[in-house]
Amino acid sequence: MGLATVLAQLAAVVVALHLLGLATVVGRDRLAGAPSRVRANLRRVAPTLGLLVVVLAVNGVVRDVGVELSWLIGVNVTGAIHALEGGFVARLQSFAAPPLTAYFSAVYVFGYAFLVTFPVVAYLACEDDRPVRTLLVAYAVNYALGLVCYVFFISYGPRNVTPEAVRSLLYTNWPQAVSYTHL
Repeated sequence: MGLATVLAQLAAVVVALHLLGLATVVGRDRLAGAPSRVRANLRRVAPTLGLLVVVLAVNGVVRDVGVELSWLIGVNVTGAIHALEGGFVARLQSFAAPPLTAYFSAVYVFGYAFLVTFPVVAYLACEDDRPVRTLLVAYAVNYALGLVCYVFFISYGPRNVTPEAVRSLLYTNWPQAVSYTHL
């Protein structure tokens, strides 16, 4: 499955979820005046949105060199996390069944995209721009802190630590998910 097909599928599902969410959460009455509120809110939150774009751009650049940088200045916490977690993931995967894997894979891929984007869309339709501005700042702080942790803490998951006990269920059962998770 090509990248264009994967993106089209992701966009179609997320747009459908947005339409359902807008109709049920925002409500049809408030959607009537939404286009003008969205434009006004976009103008008012443009600097905050710009901050988020800068943080995401820096995130993208640093992640390209992050692994090398992490090994220079970071602390490897893989062993500590594995000691805490033990064989939990392997035990959890013992319950894996194709229908469950398909369900949770879809929830992971499409649900994540929806949960990250829908609050922005819904808050843009509000009269007050404060909720969307607060959300965008929270996203910027979250991604900035995540990047700091990514650089300063080296951590590999169970697939890398105990590959004989843990399988990559998402990628094995739904190979096109690689295209989603590497966007």
